[in-house]
Amino acid sequence: MVVPRRYFKVTDGKRVYLPQNDQSAIPGEPGRLDSVPGSAWVPLSATYWDEKRRNANGFPQDVSTWAAVPVPPDRPPTTLDDVAGRARRDLLLMAVGGAGGLLGVAADAKRDGQSVRPLSNFSPETVSDADFAAAVRRGFDDLRQLDEIRDFHPEEKVAPPGPHKSNRSPGN
Repeated sequence: MVVPRRYFKVTDGKRVYLPQNDQSAIPGEPGRLDSVPGSAWVPLSATYWDEKRRNANGFPQDVSTWAAVPVPPDRPPTTLDDVAGRARRDLLLMAVGGAGGLLGVAADAKRDGQSVRPLSNFSPETVSDADFAAAVRRGFDDLRQLDEIRDFHPEEKVAPPGPHKSNRSPGN
């Protein structure tokens, strides 16, 4: 599932979406997932695990692109509840010996100073379609909170890159 991001700034109490056109700020990425009539843009990626295809640091190389995939004209849009339920039932059919899991934000998940709640792993046998859809929806809601763009003020200091020292001793 691909969920488009809609960045915005709050000006005079109202959301102003940025950019104000449908152009993506990322080269090669479509500005809208539905910009081609009768199709949807989907990301495709692959990682080369072959030892001969490693970068200078020894990490596997990867490739990615966006593809316009035809959407059948007789198929109406679906809901998050339908997609989550189908994913849960598909995993029930594919899982062998408890392998695999579903990711979402649990109903009792608390923020611990971070901007989003932690993801939980759900076994498809222990969660209903509706409960899993709710967990996915909570995750999307958390991500959408990150879409607000705020002006940076000089008094807001950003930590320099690299390891950070802590005033805590190793035993605490």
